[in-house]
Amino acid sequence: MLKQLINYGTVVLLWLVSIRSFLAGKFPYLFCAVAGLNLCQTIGIGMRTGVRYGKGGLESFCMSMAFGHAWWLPLKMRMQAEDLGEDDFRRRDMQCLRKERAL
Repeated sequence: MLKQLINYGTVVLLWLVSIRSFLAGKFPYLFCAVAGLNLCQTIGIGMRTGVRYGKGGLESFCMSMAFGHAWWLPLKMRMQAEDLGEDDFRRRDMQCLRKERAL
């Protein structure tokens, strides 16, 4: 949880620096890069991951645009961890036979 808060804080700091430089007119490309990267992540991965995890479409869009990979990556890892159960690690007889036949 602390790692996720640190990630969120870092992303917020990046957004603040990029917005400040954009408004000052010194380096507007940083804001464009951050916004463009987060938009690509939102469209490509963030929306799909959020909806699969049970979040609403608007919440997925906003969180993914605001925090990018700091939001959807832990969510995706949590989904994968929940998908694997004890039964996934048990060896079955059919798996052993297939492996022996392949040799």
